Amino acid sequence: MTNTHNMRGLNYKNKMNNKLHTLVVILVSMLGQVAFAQGILKGRITESSDASEGVAFANVILKGTQIGTTSDLDGYYEISAPTGVYNIEATFIGYDPCTQKEVRIEDGGEKTLNLSMAESTMELDVINLEVKADRQSESAILVEQKNATEIVQAIGARELSKKGLSDVASAVTKVTGISKQEGSSGVFVRGLGDRYNSTTFNNLPLPSNNPANKNISLGLFNTDIVQVIGINKIFGATVYGDLGGANINIESKIHDGEPYLNVKVGTSLSTAALGTSNFLMQDGPNASGFYNPSYSRSNLTRNGFSTSWDPKTQSPIGYNFALNGGRTFKLKNESVLNLFATVSHTTDYAFTEGQSKAGINKSGAHNSEYDFEKYTNSTNTTGMLNLNYELDSDNELKYNVLFINSSNQKVEDYRGMIHRYDIAENGGGFIRRQTFDRTSLLVNQLLGKHEINNSWEVNWGVANNYVKNIIPDRKQNMFVPRSSNDIDGPKISNDLSQSDNHRYFQELIETENALNTSARYTFFEDPNEEYEQGFVEFGYSGRFKNVGFEVTQFNLAILEDDLSVFPNADLNNINGYFTSDNYGSFYETKTFRGDADDANALEPQTYDGQQFIHAGYGKGQYKFNSLLTASVGLRFESIYQQVEWKTALDPAGDEEILNATKVLPSLSVKYVMNETDNLKFGFSQSYTLPQYKERARFQFEDVTTVYVGNPDLYASDNYNLDLKWESFPAPGTMYSATVYGKYINNPINNIMIASAANDFSYLNTGEEATVAGVEAEFNQKLLDFSNNVPGVKHDLTLNLNASWMAYANQDLDDKKVARETNLGANFTESETGLTGASDLLLNGDIMYFVQKQENKNFLATLSLGYFSDRIVSIGTASRGNMIDKGFFSMNLTVKTQLNERVKLSLSAKNLLDPTISRVQEIQDIEVLNYKKGRFFGLSLTYMM
Repeated sequence: MTNTHNMRGLNYKNKMNNKLHTLVVILVSMLGQVAFAQGILKGRITESSDASEGVAFANVILKGTQIGTTSDLDGYYEISAPTGVYNIEATFIGYDPCTQKEVRIEDGGEKTLNLSMAESTMELDVINLEVKADRQSESAILVEQKNATEIVQAIGARELSKKGLSDVASAVTKVTGISKQEGSSGVFVRGLGDRYNSTTFNNLPLPSNNPANKNISLGLFNTDIVQVIGINKIFGATVYGDLGGANINIESKIHDGEPYLNVKVGTSLSTAALGTSNFLMQDGPNASGFYNPSYSRSNLTRNGFSTSWDPKTQSPIGYNFALNGGRTFKLKNESVLNLFATVSHTTDYAFTEGQSKAGINKSGAHNSEYDFEKYTNSTNTTGMLNLNYELDSDNELKYNVLFINSSNQKVEDYRGMIHRYDIAENGGGFIRRQTFDRTSLLVNQLLGKHEINNSWEVNWGVANNYVKNIIPDRKQNMFVPRSSNDIDGPKISNDLSQSDNHRYFQELIETENALNTSARYTFFEDPNEEYEQGFVEFGYSGRFKNVGFEVTQFNLAILEDDLSVFPNADLNNINGYFTSDNYGSFYETKTFRGDADDANALEPQTYDGQQFIHAGYGKGQYKFNSLLTASVGLRFESIYQQVEWKTALDPAGDEEILNATKVLPSLSVKYVMNETDNLKFGFSQSYTLPQYKERARFQFEDVTTVYVGNPDLYASDNYNLDLKWESFPAPGTMYSATVYGKYINNPINNIMIASAANDFSYLNTGEEATVAGVEAEFNQKLLDFSNNVPGVKHDLTLNLNASWMAYANQDLDDKKVARETNLGANFTESETGLTGASDLLLNGDIMYFVQKQENKNFLATLSLGYFSDRIVSIGTASRGNMIDKGFFSMNLTVKTQLNERVKLSLSAKNLLDPTISRVQEIQDIEVLNYKKGRFFGLSLTYMM
C-alpha cells in the first residue's frame, strides 16, 4: 500500500485568491431562548480490503456545509451537527471518496455510520480541502486538550445541554477544582475567589456588573449563547496578568450547517416559594426586569415617593420562552455568511428562611439575632446576534452583539434582637429591606483572522463594552417594641439613626474599550510545509476602562424625642405610618448633605476611576522531537489605576493612584509518554489588583455587615505551578491527575477591622500565602448495549472529578497592617487558611441515553456535588474564623424527543435541600443557617 500519510496532498486547506469583499450586515430580531437542535454522527472508517484496519486522518464532511472532522489514529470520528438530512463524504489521499446519501441527524440522538474506503488505482493530483472541526462535542474538546502544549480544560455546548446547565456559573463548577460561591454567581478556583479570576468573551475582556466584584456575574450568561467555555488555571502570555485562579473564556455560538428555527416555552417553580402563604414583591418593579425610577428634589418634601413602602403579593410561578435560529448564506466568489440569533426571557422565584447572628465577641455573646425570610424574584433577558463572514479560505471576520438585562428583586424581613445594648435589646425588633438590583450589559465585538501564507497568520479583535448596574429605590424600615419589656406588643419607629428608615439610589456605569492583536509565524520541519516544527507569536493587548459610581440615600429622620407621641406601627401598613400629615412634625427627609433647604442636598456620594493597561507579549513554541514540545512566553504590562471619591466618610474628597509595571514569564512543557498519555508542566508569574470599591473611602451597608474601603490597598504577586498527567485511551474517554501549587506575595483579604463598629475592610494581611493540592478526573463510558445495531443507542456514561487541597496557609501580621494603613487589625491567629478555600471538592454525573427509533430518544443525567468547609472571614480580636460548612447538592435533568419536531425537558435542582450553615470557630457559634427548597422546571421545544 502506498504511504499516503507523507504525501503532499495532506494539505487540507483550499487556498484561493486573496480578495476583499464587502461585509454584509443583516439585522435580525427574534424572541426567545436558544434550544440547541443538535445531534451526533459517529462511527469508524476502515479499509475495504481489511475491515480491522482503520483509516487515520480521513476527512469526514457534511456536504454542502463546512461541518466536519478528521478521524483519529484508529479511524474513529464523531461530529455534532444541527438536525437535518445530509450527504456524508469521507476523503483521503490514496483512497476513492466514500459517500453516504440522506443521512438523518436527530436532535439529542446519536447515529452510528461506519464507512469503508477502497484504495485508489488512479494517480492523484494534489487535493486541497478545508474542514472545520466541530468544537461543541465532548470528543472534539478532548482532542484539543490532548494536542495542546498548555494545560487547558473546556466544556462544550453538547455537554452543557446533556447536563441541563442553564448558566455559565453552574457550568464551570463541573470543571475540576471549581466551586460556586453560595448565594452568588461567583466561583472559587482552587480556593481562590473572585479577585483572583478573570472573565473574557471571545478572548476580549468583560466589565464587572457589581462594585463589590472584579468579574461580571457568570450567572448572567445563559448557556444557550455558548459554543465552548474554556478554563485556563495557569497564566499564559496571551491573557492579562491580573490572574491567580483561572481565566474563564466564553466563546459565542456560531451557526454552521442547515438553517433552523426553534421555539421553546417553559415554566419553573420553587417548593419553598410555593409554600409561602403570600409571596412578597416590592411595589414598583414590573415583571419585565427593566424598572428604572429616578429621584428628584420633590422626594425631600412631604409628597415623598410615589411607590408604597408596603410590598405587594405575587404568584411565584416562573416562566421562560425562547426563539433562536441560524442560517448560512452563500455569497459571490464562494464567500459565506453564517448567521446565528437568539432572544430569551426567564423569570424565576425563590424563598429562603432561617436564622442569623452578628457581632459575636470573644466570649461568644452576640449583638444581633434574627429570624429572617427572603423573597426573591429574578429575571434575565438575553439577545445575541453573531455574524461570521468567511471572505475566502484565508480571511474571516466575525461580529458579535450581545445584550443582557438581568434583575434581582428581594424582600427581606428580619425579626429579633437588632442590638443587645440599645435597639430592641430584648428582641421584638423588625427590619424590612426591599432591593431591586438591575444590570444591563451591551457588548459589541469585531474580530478578524487572516492567513497571509502558509507561515504567517494575523488575528485581531476590538470590543466596546457598556454595563450599567442600578439599585433604584431600595427601601428599608426599622421598628422596635414600644416597651422593651413587651417585645410582642406595639411597634414604633426606631429613632437612634437617621438611616434606619431610608430610600437608597445607586448607579454604577462602566465603559471599556479593548483591543487584541497578534501575529504568528509557523515554521515547518519539511520543505513542503506540512509538519509544524513550532511557531513564534507576538502581540499587543490594551484595555481602557472608566468607572463611575454614585449613591444618594434619603433618610427619614425622626424629629420627636418623646416616645409617647410616636404612633403605633402596623407592619402590614407601613405606608400609613410615614404619611404626609406626619411630615414636618414627626419626621422629615434628608440626605447626608442636608434637607430640602440645602442647595446641594441631592449631590451624591461618588467614586470614579480609570484603569489603563498596555500589554505586549512574545511567545514561542518548539517541537524538539516527536515526544517533547515546549512553549515559553514573556508578557510586559504597564498598569495605571486611579480612583477618586467624595463620600460621607470623606466629604471633601480625595484620590489615590496605582502605577505598576509587570514582567510576567510563563513556561509550558509537554512530553508524549505514548500514543494515549501525556505529561504536562506549567509555570507562570501573575498579579492581583485591588478593586475600586476596595480602595475608595466609601461605606457599604448591609443589614448585618458594613464594609469600608482602604485606599492603601496594593497589588499581590502570584506564582503558579502545575504538573499534569492525562490519558486518552479511547474516543470520548479521559483520565487525568494534576499536582498544583501557588505562592501569593502580599495576599488581600476582607476582615473585620479593629474598630468600635466592627466594620469590615480589605487589607494586605501578611507577607505570603501558599497553596498546594491534587486534582483528578475520570470520564468513561461504563456500558454500551447498542452492539452496533443500526439506529439503536443504549449507553451509560460516568464523569467524576475531585480536588484535594492538601496545604493552604497564609501568615497574618498586625504590625504590617498598622505600618501600611491607618486601619488596625487584631488577628486571633498568626496564620490561617485561605478565604474561600475548601480542602475537598467533588463533582460527578452519570448519564443514561437510549434511542430505539430514529426520531425518539431519552436522556437522563444525575449530578452530585460536594464542597468541604471553607473560610468566609478571618478571625480577629480573639474570635474564630467564619466558616461556611460543607454540603452535598444533587440535580437531575431528563430530556426526551417525542418526534421529529418536539422535545420535552424536565429539571430538578437542589434535590437534597441541605441546610446552609455558617459558624464562627473557637466560640463555636452558628451565625447563619437557612434552606433554599427544591426547584423544578419543565420546557417544551418545537423545532421548525
